[in-house]
Amino acid sequence: GSAQMLSNISLGGIRAINNNVAWACGNDEMILKTMDGGETWIQKAKGLFPNTDYTRLYAYDENHIWVVGRLSISKDSTSQSIIVYSSDGGTTWERQAEGILQATDLYLLDIHATSLTNVWACGRSSTYITQDGGQHWIRKTGPAANDNNGVCALDNTRAWIVADYCYCGFTTDTANTWAHQTLECSGFVNYIMGITSIDDKIAWIGNYNSKSVDTTGVLYHTKDGGKNWVKQHYPDGGGLRRISFVGDLR
Repeated sequence: GSAQMLSNISLGGIRAINNNVAWACGNDEMILKTMDGGETWIQKAKGLFPNTDYTRLYAYDENHIWVVGRLSISKDSTSQSIIVYSSDGGTTWERQAEGILQATDLYLLDIHATSLTNVWACGRSSTYITQDGGQHWIRKTGPAANDNNGVCALDNTRAWIVADYCYCGFTTDTANTWAHQTLECSGFVNYIMGITSIDDKIAWIGNYNSKSVDTTGVLYHTKDGGKNWVKQHYPDGGGLRRISFVGDLR
C-alpha cells in the first residue's frame, strides 16, 4: 500500500509468519497483509465490519488469523468487543462469539492461539477461551477488573495474563482460578501490557509507564514460572507494549 493509505491510521498489532507473510491491524477497520516481506500491503476485510478499531491480532499460520478490537455502536463512543476470523488467508471473514461477548466488555485487547483450536482472548474485565477454533467461546470474569492487556497461553489449560496496575496472573485450570504473581512496580504508574514466554518457566513482560520517575525502560523476566520476576532495565525511557522474538510462544 501507499503512505497515503496509512495516513492517520494507528497500527496496534503485527505478526510475521515467515520472511514474506506478515499481518498488521489498527483503527478504521484496518487489517493489512503483506506477502512480499513488506514491500506491498493489501487491506483485508475492508467494509465488512464498519466502525471497528482493531487492537491486536494473532495469525497462527498463513491462512488462519484472529483479530480483536472494539466496535463502536453509538455516537457517544459506546463500544463492544469484536472477534473476527479468517481461515483462508484473509479472503473471507466471519465474526465469532457474537452471542457470548458481553456488553460490559467494551473491547478486547489481545488474542493468542496455541493451535488451530485453542485460542485465548482478553480485554476489559474478562477473558474469552475457545477450544474448537472459535465455534464456541466461553467467558471468564477477570482476572483483573480493569484492562487485561496481554495473554500468552501455553496450552488448553495454562496461560499468563497481564493487566493494568501491576497485575500478572497465571492459570492452570482454563481461567477458573488465577495465581497472582508479584512484580516490583514501585515508583511509577504501571500498565502491564504484554507477555511472552518460551515455556512454562521462562517469560518476559513489557511494562508501559506513562509517568515513570525512572528514566530507563523496565522489563520483567522470570526463569522459574513466575515465582520470581526480576526487573530489567533498558536505556530508553517510556515502555514496551509487546515483546516477541524468534522461538517464543507469541
